[in-house]
Amino acid sequence: MCKIIQHLHIVLLCALCVFFAPLSGHAQANATEISISSSLLHFDYQEFGDYGKLLDREEGYIPGLAIAINQTIEQWQLGLSLAYHSGDTAYNGHTTSGIPITTTTKQNITDAAIQTAYWLLSARGFQYAPYFGVGYHQWQRDILPTTTNGAPVSGLFETYIWWVGFAGMKTVIYSNEESSCMFDIRLTQTIKPDITVDFGGNYDKAELPLGERMGARIALPWRYKLSPDADFLLEPSAEYYELGRSATAPLTSYGTVAGSVYEPSSKTFNYALQLGLSQRF
Repeated sequence: MCKIIQHLHIVLLCALCVFFAPLSGHAQANATEISISSSLLHFDYQEFGDYGKLLDREEGYIPGLAIAINQTIEQWQLGLSLAYHSGDTAYNGHTTSGIPITTTTKQNITDAAIQTAYWLLSARGFQYAPYFGVGYHQWQRDILPTTTNGAPVSGLFETYIWWVGFAGMKTVIYSNEESSCMFDIRLTQTIKPDITVDFGGNYDKAELPLGERMGARIALPWRYKLSPDADFLLEPSAEYYELGRSATAPLTSYGTVAGSVYEPSSKTFNYALQLGLSQRF
């Protein structure tokens, strides 16, 4: 998957070079647009050992809500977005001694982002916009306690936080008086990812810096005009990102070293569907 992301990076840079050569500006009407969407996220998170062995996997559908505000000034577009997803996923993993366990993980995922885009019109009549932005991601992962072979297994409450930088391009692939569809592709870079692990009082909390990695996202935003200033929105999307293994750190109990702890490397592949309405002012 890393090679795929690297190839996407090259393709995106080449596309920017090709498109920027014979361009003329494409003016947009000045407007403020507010959209509210419901979302269904298919969450698929996997952790791996140092030699690539799958340690655990969390998978399931999580409902959510997304709000976005876009301000267009001629060819420029500034966007703010906020999304929140909350729900349960199935956990399949192993204890530290290798015994398989299954339980439920309660997920709370918050994303906020700001981005700026510049709309252009190519000599062939294609509308497109290179863009870049920065986002904030907080993920609360509550792995519930369970039993295996009649023996209790403690739960964990983990909080992941990181910033993300991204750059991409939106291209209009279809448009008429009633509807339009875009292709949206971006590359992402996690910045200062960090996890705080709460052992439920069994040990002291542990904070572990994680490895920064690249990712990618693609989407097909489609809109249908309900009135001159209101649209119905539909957006399928897919996203992939990784987090690197943390360094091994002391595990303490009331300040006394009781072992060691680390966070494995991970890969996440999500796809989502958003349905919403937008209003321009």
